[in-house]
Amino acid sequence: MLFGKPLVAHMYMKRIPMEDLPKTEAEQETFLRDMFVEKDKLRDSFLKTGDFFATSGVPRIEPFELPKRMNSLFVMLFWSICTVLPLSYYLVKLLLNGELLYFSIGASIFGAFYLLLNKTIGMSEIKKGSSYGTTTTPKKTE
Repeated sequence: MLFGKPLVAHMYMKRIPMEDLPKTEAEQETFLRDMFVEKDKLRDSFLKTGDFFATSGVPRIEPFELPKRMNSLFVMLFWSICTVLPLSYYLVKLLLNGELLYFSIGASIFGAFYLLLNKTIGMSEIKKGSSYGTTTTPKKTE
């Protein structure tokens, strides 16, 4: 988002009314197992075709897009103005002061913050996330 790359999320959500949930433990186990099988079919279909419903056998639901929120843009602009303008003012003031040492120190501080910001964003990338669920475990047989 910060580097201008588009962010797209594909989600499939299903609301299950409380009345439809099974009452006994055996029914609940079967219900959950069926839900996980359906989830795995949807996931496999999406990974292979880019569509949840192409090969999963689940009835198609029409997608929708959420409208862009202007509130986020205004908040970002507000905080950018509140931080970048004073910082730029002091950096230009240091440059015009005539002391190259002071300007170098100020520019180094800005550069360090920029590198720390990039490092922080890099740590939150999905490819560096947890590997939980990527390995298959043998099924329990009784």
